[in-house]
Amino acid sequence: MQYFTIDRRQAKLDARGAMHSHRPSVYLIAFVFLLISLVLTALDNRLQMPQLTEQQVMGILAQDEAAIRQFLIASEQNRSFAGSILSIAIAVMTVMLTGGFSLACYNVARGQAANVGTLFELFNWFFRFLWLEILQAIFIFLWSLLLVVPGIVAAYRYSMAPYIFFDDPEKGALQCIRESKEMTRGFKGQLFVLDLSFIGWFLLSLIPLVSIFVLPYYDVTKANFYRALADPFYGQPQQPGPGSYDGRWNP
Repeated sequence: MQYFTIDRRQAKLDARGAMHSHRPSVYLIAFVFLLISLVLTALDNRLQMPQLTEQQVMGILAQDEAAIRQFLIASEQNRSFAGSILSIAIAVMTVMLTGGFSLACYNVARGQAANVGTLFELFNWFFRFLWLEILQAIFIFLWSLLLVVPGIVAAYRYSMAPYIFFDDPEKGALQCIRESKEMTRGFKGQLFVLDLSFIGWFLLSLIPLVSIFVLPYYDVTKANFYRALADPFYGQPQQPGPGSYDGRWNP
């Protein structure tokens, strides 16, 4: 692969422009995504410690590491089998919705259709995408067993795999991971710097409702980074050709 410098500033400018012009508003999509995520998190907390209120659970999680560890041990002891199954289902739902939000932001970056329904489109390819996410997690975990740094590097190495899947969902999980590995060769440092440039925004997102802007801004910018790696005509208007994949599934 030919190495080049990706213009982070231009990727951000393109992201803001795409977000501003897209209809329906990407902020509405982000709001629905965050709302569903909050409900799922609250439900999972309720399943872990059914005898505690949500405020009590959050109070425990705000304490020191020892208190959190005791809380997690107690939650495992008190959780029923049905509760464990439901908790796994919630985790899977969260993975699929997070992928759906990334797909929506990718479509926004390309000027293509994206709406609240896009959050659920990956369920049409449930097992394919879930297997991709599981394999990514396994590989990153195995690299993390060596040291923290190899795990971080692995996370960047495989970070483009979901976008490769979005472009062609018929590709297998291992193929997407291999292509991401090749695509990010020589560019992981640039992607790391891109993430560093969002630190201020991430801190601001601790303020309620600010994350409705920050989350799509980051995801659309990251989608532009992928486009710069994958598409030599990035930045030029494009129309899907015959047989090309437009980011929406019609099973």
